[in-house]
Amino acid sequence: MAVLHILNDPKTYGFNLPPVDKGIETEVVTIDKQVHLKTMAKYLGLSFNVLKGLNPELRRYSTPDKPYAFKIPIGKGAILLAKLNEIPVWRPPIPSYVTHKVRKGESLSVIARRYRTSVRSIMALNRLKNSRYIKTGWRLKIPSRKKYSSLKKASLPVYRSKEKKKIIKYNVRKGDSLWKIAKRHRTTTKAIQSLNNLDHGSLQIGQTLLIPTYLAAFKKIKTKGYTVSKGDSPYFIAQKHQINLSKFLKLNNLTPRSTIFPGQVLLVRAE
Repeated sequence: MAVLHILNDPKTYGFNLPPVDKGIETEVVTIDKQVHLKTMAKYLGLSFNVLKGLNPELRRYSTPDKPYAFKIPIGKGAILLAKLNEIPVWRPPIPSYVTHKVRKGESLSVIARRYRTSVRSIMALNRLKNSRYIKTGWRLKIPSRKKYSSLKKASLPVYRSKEKKKIIKYNVRKGDSLWKIAKRHRTTTKAIQSLNNLDHGSLQIGQTLLIPTYLAAFKKIKTKGYTVSKGDSPYFIAQKHQINLSKFLKLNNLTPRSTIFPGQVLLVRAE
C-alpha cells in the first residue's frame, strides 16, 4: 500500500520519478514488396529495434512479397511512401544445402564423402542424434558450398558461350529500383553503380542510366547421361567418350579430387 501511495503522489513523499513511457503512437502503411527492416531504418533515420518492436510478427525482419500493413511511428508514413521506390528489394539468402534421398545401403559416412562434407555437419543440419540410424527414403539436408543439380539419363543440351559486353541506355521508370533493373538486363547492381558512378541506390524517374549487358554466341553441345559402373573413374569415362578430362569435370561440377559412385549419372558427349 505504501508503494501505491508513493507512485500516486511521489512529490509529497520526496520522490522525483521519471515520466512513464506511454508507448509509440503508430500509423499503418501498406508495403507490397520485400524490404529488410535494417535497410528501411537507414532510409528513414529510425532505429531498427523500433521497427522490429512495432512489427514483431515479421520473420527474418523483412516484409513479405505481398501487400502487408506495416506499422511505423506516426508522422513517418509519408516519408516511407516517398522513399519506398528507393529502398532496395530484399531477397532471402539461398539455403546453402542440397537435399539427398537416402538409398538402400547408404550410411551417413558414405553420403558425407559423396558431398565432400562431414557426418557431424549432416547430423547438425538435420538434428540427428544417432549417426548410425537413418532410413531408406529419408530426405536429408546436406551442407554444400556448391549447387548440385540432379542429372537425368535423358539427353541434355549444354551450352558454351563467349560473352561480349554491350552498353545500352535506360530511362528509369516509376517503380524501378537498381535491383529490378539489374535483374531485367541480367547484370548486377554493382556493375550499374560502377558504370554510372552511383554512391547509393537512389534513382529518379526519367534518369538515364548506362546498363552493361552481355551478348552471348552459344554453341550447342549434345550430351547424354552415363551411369557409373563399378571400377569407373572420371579419367576412364572421359577417355571412353573422347572428351577432355577437364571439360568432363567442369560439365559435371566435379573437381580432380571428387569421388564418383556406381549408379551415379554423369553427362558425357553424345555419339
